[in-house]
Amino acid sequence: FVQFSMKSIAALLLLFASSLAYDAVIFSSTIKIKKDAPVLTSLIASASAESPFVFFVNPDFVLGQFSKAAAAYSTKKSDSAIVNAAKAAKYAESRFVPSAVHVPSPSPVSVSSPLEKGQSIYLVSAENWSSLDKLAAEVLAVLGDTATVVVTSNDVVSTQNVRVKRVAAADALPDTPFPVVIPKVENEEERKSCLFYLEGLTFVYKTAEGKYLSAKLRDDGTSPSKKYGYSEPVCPDETANEKDQIATFSFSIAPGSPVEKMDEGWSTMSTISMQLEFRSDTSGWWSLKEARLTEGFDITFSATSEKVSVDAGEAMKTSIDYIGINSVFGYSWNCWDSQALFFGGREGKQIGVSLHGVQIAVYGKDYSAKEGKSLATMSYFGSKVDSCTGTFSIGSWMGIITGLVLISVFIFGFLMLNSVQTLDRYDDPKQKQILINVRE
Repeated sequence: FVQFSMKSIAALLLLFASSLAYDAVIFSSTIKIKKDAPVLTSLIASASAESPFVFFVNPDFVLGQFSKAAAAYSTKKSDSAIVNAAKAAKYAESRFVPSAVHVPSPSPVSVSSPLEKGQSIYLVSAENWSSLDKLAAEVLAVLGDTATVVVTSNDVVSTQNVRVKRVAAADALPDTPFPVVIPKVENEEERKSCLFYLEGLTFVYKTAEGKYLSAKLRDDGTSPSKKYGYSEPVCPDETANEKDQIATFSFSIAPGSPVEKMDEGWSTMSTISMQLEFRSDTSGWWSLKEARLTEGFDITFSATSEKVSVDAGEAMKTSIDYIGINSVFGYSWNCWDSQALFFGGREGKQIGVSLHGVQIAVYGKDYSAKEGKSLATMSYFGSKVDSCTGTFSIGSWMGIITGLVLISVFIFGFLMLNSVQTLDRYDDPKQKQILINVRE
């Protein structure tokens, strides 16, 4: 069991509060809650009547309200039902929610709408903290410690799926042979101002015993079983300096059966549906901001025959930052094997998905055109490319450093040999004996 000091929790909440996202407190006794996992969408998707998911919301909730209710800077014991429930929970974390989350058909609970038992998702709302705390006491008394609870602002919960276009799976069924090319240009009219290319995926998973398993999904374009489909990409405007803009690529991959000498580490795999969202700012830089599994998928690792199921949901924020997909206006980005995007499931299992042979151009325009000439939409990647390996790879640096060490040893040995002085006087029996001065 993890013990929590309410003073420590409240101090951390205040320390990490940020105005760039919505504040939230998550606690549960049945699901292991970490700083970045599971994501809210995964928790919502896995909610059930036996293990419900509960939102406690009020307008403009901030972590300071929780800190005040916890009596963090007072010797007085807190009488808040929400705070005491968080203290008693096995797992509790503070978190920042970057944007609104779609919650399908929650059961509303308010002063005028009582609790209905047997629901999987509850939305408990009130106008202020005091009213919310009273409602929470009644709800928690009925649901007990089987519920996973999120305390946050009203703005976080969206009952209308306003992000349907973003979260939808690829429109087209996987029927196009590998590699993934978005958009698949057949004629000049089908050109788009953003481009995406992918040759495969790599999966990484850590077992309960601490052993790491990996699997590779590859294809050279000759396997008839591997197919992909995609939605029409959402591309930004021609210019990057007018406003912040968004580019979105959505695709589904049907892996088929493993191909010898290309696929490794897996025996069965379901269709993988992903969505990558890139954003550019007014300074001209663009980067990956969100990655999402639009549908859950299963993979069976051949080394242990273990089947791992991953729910639909967003990738962990830390893995999105660490993957480092970013470039500047007019440049594309490529990588032979990227860092992994980690997705979490209900049971705390996390699987990493790495992009293999990937190249992305958010602004697929011919920016070499002379001033006054209209920018032509490109159906291919240009020569301006940022690579994830940089100018020198690890192997290059190893060769350079080893060469410098060997050259240094050679120069040192040459100088030592060059400094050896030969005799300039010799013994002659007809001459006076040579006396050698000790100092010489």
